[in-house]
Amino acid sequence: MWIDRRGRVLVADRRKRPGAGLRQNGKFLNVWADRTNRPAFFYVDADDAVYIPEHNGGMISILTLRWRAAGALGDGR
Repeated sequence: MWIDRRGRVLVADRRKRPGAGLRQNGKFLNVWADRTNRPAFFYVDADDAVYIPEHNGGMISILTLRWRAAGALGDGR
């Protein structure tokens, strides 16, 4: 889980995809529909880029806070 600068709670579950965004009171906001492979963790930088290391995926997906693909690191192995 990660709480972004806007106070949204970002949740990932390696067993279930996609991840979700919630308000701190638990109200559902959205789900992201990306192609991450079992997202393992979040990191949101000062520019609101979301870095998602993929469990056993060999990649780090980079998304915007609107869950749009912004790039990737790694070769997928």
